[in-house]
Amino acid sequence: MSDPERITDLKLEKPAQAQKPPTRSAFGMMSSGSYAILVMWAVMIGSLAVLVLLPRRGPSPQMSQASWDAERQRQFANKLEAQGLKREAIQAYEQYLELADPSASERANLYYKLGKLHSELSEYEKALACYLKVEIADPKSKLADEIGPRIVECWERLGKDIDAQYALEQRAALDKPKAPKEKRGAVVAKIGDREISMGELDDAIQRMPWAASQLKSPQQKLQFLQQYIAGELLYQKAKKLRLDENPKVREQIADLSKQVLAQEVLKAEVADKTTAAPSDLMLYYEANKDRYKDRARARAAHILLDSEDKAAKLLAELKGGKLDFAEAAKQHSLDADTKDKGGELRGWIVKDGPVADLADAVLATDEGKLCDKPVKTDKGFHVVKVLQKHPEVQKRYDEVKQQVEQDYRMEKQQLATQELLLKLQQVSNVQIFEEHFGAEAAQKPERAKSGKP
Repeated sequence: MSDPERITDLKLEKPAQAQKPPTRSAFGMMSSGSYAILVMWAVMIGSLAVLVLLPRRGPSPQMSQASWDAERQRQFANKLEAQGLKREAIQAYEQYLELADPSASERANLYYKLGKLHSELSEYEKALACYLKVEIADPKSKLADEIGPRIVECWERLGKDIDAQYALEQRAALDKPKAPKEKRGAVVAKIGDREISMGELDDAIQRMPWAASQLKSPQQKLQFLQQYIAGELLYQKAKKLRLDENPKVREQIADLSKQVLAQEVLKAEVADKTTAAPSDLMLYYEANKDRYKDRARARAAHILLDSEDKAAKLLAELKGGKLDFAEAAKQHSLDADTKDKGGELRGWIVKDGPVADLADAVLATDEGKLCDKPVKTDKGFHVVKVLQKHPEVQKRYDEVKQQVEQDYRMEKQQLATQELLLKLQQVSNVQIFEEHFGAEAAQKPERAKSGKP
């Protein structure tokens, strides 16, 4: 019992029972060194068992990060952008910037790309931040000319017009000074530092034929200046918002450009080559005298009735002098607009007017007389009295010389334009497949008759 190597479990002894002779432990004969070795083996075996029983996992994060490099991240971001996933592309590009160490130029390009993506998502504050980063990342970036307008656009979109104007002025100050335009006449207005001269205003008026003929008084010219300034301000606003880069706006601009260029071609090839000799004008006038007449015209009054018998009876009473025409119109006419005005019709009645039968009857009747019989129209039956009449008058050549020249030039230019277009169609091998527009559309319209120039 006194052997120091003997191991006795004193906690298992019960005082109430007779003490049993001590039992030697199975490890009782082992030395402390042997015991330590046994414990080490047990730990090793347990560790191996844990490793075997644990589920298998994929490669470590360090291995995954090594296989997904910065280049693949950039390709991933490009693909997201190409698929229209703008927000996801933004996140991917930002992750690429964290993974990679791009050059100053590439970093500036990526910030510019991020700014555009944010703008397309209407996130103008984030877009503005990205555009400002471009200048910091690469102060000598080739994007410098494009950054300025985009920064101004962001301020405009954010409703901060003053900041936008300040940004615009700051960038304008950095540009190389341009040679000032030659001033022509007095300065009539200023938009910021930009001066508008009377010469510029006159040029704008001349570009609008309708304005050149109507704007004669100083007051009218001042009103046009105000409209001109309004147009300039709206144009500047559109440029700040980069609306000129909108595809639909570009299409409209392209269409307008085509129209302007087409008109310039016609001017150079047709209008400028059209001559009008005095002898040609006189011959044109003689060939088209009917165009230059004061047409016969008359004013008349009527009484509208719903039957021919009533109209004939009333006409007979009027011819017999039994009734006054104005009083008869007030009592019997079905035309509410004229019955209280003596039956008087508005305007002049001319040949080939909207109511041909009425015009023929009136023009065949002397002034102050009643038409011989009631006139039938889609409204009913009319008893008509001619109030005033002017005969047809042939105008002299010297009275209509300016109109003759205008008509002559227009007709000659129309013929020259048709010839020019015919030649261009032949040269360009133009084909029109009319069968796709239906039978009615395929029928060629009749050409209007005109005098020979």
